[in-house]
Amino acid sequence: MSNKSPTSGFWNYVAECVRLLYWIYFKPFTFKSWLRDIHPELKPTDNPFDKRAEFGTNPRLRRYAGQIWWLTAVIPMVAVLLVAPVYTLLFCLCLSWM
Repeated sequence: MSNKSPTSGFWNYVAECVRLLYWIYFKPFTFKSWLRDIHPELKPTDNPFDKRAEFGTNPRLRRYAGQIWWLTAVIPMVAVLLVAPVYTLLFCLCLSWM
């Protein structure tokens, strides 16, 4: 039986997603090499869901596809929540100077 708690598994998954984002933007060659380890034909611009038939035999590919899905769904919302207050503050400051 595993000693890992569900909470530690969640934070491990989040850390992997953050690492994935870091590699995508700041270490593209590392990202490309990591993708080749997952699947030899996978490229950074490929959609991992195109290889859905292989999810059963390649759990790393399935996990990567899930991470990409979550990043695509969550990152725009997080970006809006981070950028909107700054934009609103700057807009209000500009209006007060006029």
